[in-house]
This record gives sequence, structure tokens and C-alpha cells, in this order.
Amino acid sequence: TFNTNANGIKVQGPTGGSAILYLNADQGSDDTDKFRFKVDDGGPFKIENDASGSWEKSIQITGNGAVSLYYDNTLRFQTSGIGATVTGKIESDSLDVDGVAGIGSLTVAGISTFTDNVRIDADNKKLQIGDGQEIELYYDGSGSFITNSTGQLIIRSPITTIQSPGKNQLIARTNAEIELFYNGDQKFETTNTGVDVTGTVVADGLDVSGHAGIGSI
Repeated sequence: TFNTNANGIKVQGPTGGSAILYLNADQGSDDTDKFRFKVDDGGPFKIENDASGSWEKSIQITGNGAVSLYYDNTLRFQTSGIGATVTGKIESDSLDVDGVAGIGSLTVAGISTFTDNVRIDADNKKLQIGDGQEIELYYDGSGSFITNSTGQLIIRSPITTIQSPGKNQLIARTNAEIELFYNGDQKFETTNTGVDVTGTVVADGLDVSGHAGIGSI
């Protein structure tokens, strides 16, 4: 039934049936401009289109529940009690996430900028770089690895330092010395004329070509 009142109009279907309101743009034979509002007994409320010659969902609303959006009768977006679920890809000029984003896979064409930590929250999951993932950074549960499968692994820095917790192991300076340490104490250093050793040198043999200045034997 169709009734008007002071607040608008009311469309009511039969007991156990559906209430349907049709909207057609004109009396032409094409179906692309035919839509209907439909409420089934017990819900949900649907906006449907007849573009393909049969009624398909465009929007579906469930009372105290989800709102669902469709593309060509295929579910693409649905709200939930914790947010929303997208089926397929999201194309956006920008994405701003406050909090945790749980994403199964993400393909980015362009520059990604982060202003906080980037976490890989599992063992043996790798940060892979290169067209063929030639370099990998990961933790296997007992140790950390940097793996390079092609060419050289080059580390560039004015000063390169390798440390154990709180203690130097190696320091390399641009156009200057390389220092090696034992338990945090410097023991070996390259110089412009050779090397400087602090402490005792233990060797199976010694072969000197040229002058050897030895304080005592």
C-alpha cells in the first residue's frame, strides 16, 4: 500500500512480503535508469538497480548491523563493529592511518613516508629490497641477518662502527685509520705507514722484507 501523511509518504508491503518503491527516469526501454528501494520482511533495506536486465544490489543496510556497498552486484565495502572491510583494491591519492593498520598485502607506486616505527611483528619475515629481492633483512628467532645475493654489499659512511652491546668492535674512518678492538680495548690500528698493534703479537712465523726495528728480543 502507498499512503501520504503530514510527514511524507509510506510504502507498506503485505504481511510476510516486501515493500518496494520503483524509480524510473523515463519510459524508455533501457534499464540503466531503473532503480528500486526494497525492504524484505525482517530486513534488510536495499537499493537495487536493473542495469543488467535483472535486479542487482547497489546498497544494502541491515538494522543494527552492516552497511554494504556493491559494484556490479559484487560486494566491495562493508562496515562492521570494529570498522570496515574492503574486498578488492583501494586506490587513493593519500592514506592517513592513526593507529594499527592490518593489511594482508600492499602495493605502493611512489614514495612512502613514515614518521614512526615500522614493525615486522614475526620471525623469519623479511624486508626485501630490489627487483628480484636481492637484499634481505630479517630475524630468524635467534639471530639477525643481512643477506645480499648479487654483487657487492657496500656500506658507506664517514665513520663506520660495529659494536657489541656497549663496546666497540671495529671503527673505520674515511681516508684514515681502521681500528680493531678486543673486549672494548683497541688492539690494532692501520696507519699511513702500516699498522700499530697495542699488546703482544702472536704468530706462527715472521717474514720481513726490508728493515725490522725491534726494541728487544
